Amino acid sequence: MIDEGNQLVAVLPAEARSAAHARMLVLSVCRRWRAEGVCSDAELVVTELVANAVRHAGTEITIRLAVLEGERGGVRAEVSDSSKRPVRPRHADALAESGRGLFLVDLLSTRWGADASSDGKTVWAELVPDVAAV
Repeated sequence: MIDEGNQLVAVLPAEARSAAHARMLVLSVCRRWRAEGVCSDAELVVTELVANAVRHAGTEITIRLAVLEGERGGVRAEVSDSSKRPVRPRHADALAESGRGLFLVDLLSTRWGADASSDGKTVWAELVPDVAAV
């Protein structure tokens, strides 16, 4: 793990328990960065992105959390894996037990996206606190 004060990078195995570890990392940095206004949403977003990487990529996962420059209390979260399989949001029906992860990411994030690279892909999300709550 690399912790540079305003950025944290951790490499996790492709295991279900990595989502819980990622949540602990998010909680820790949110407190330290005074980003409590986005902490719950950031925990959920990172959990969904890690769970998707475990399920669909099955490769080692790199998590990057950073202070979102220019946005007081904002956080940028990135989850990278070595799969070149593109990210595809699904539309789950009412009875489906899965398929809502990226819908939640979209709902909770100010902005999000996915970037392909020669090494795989990175799915990122930016979370900014509600202006009225700050």
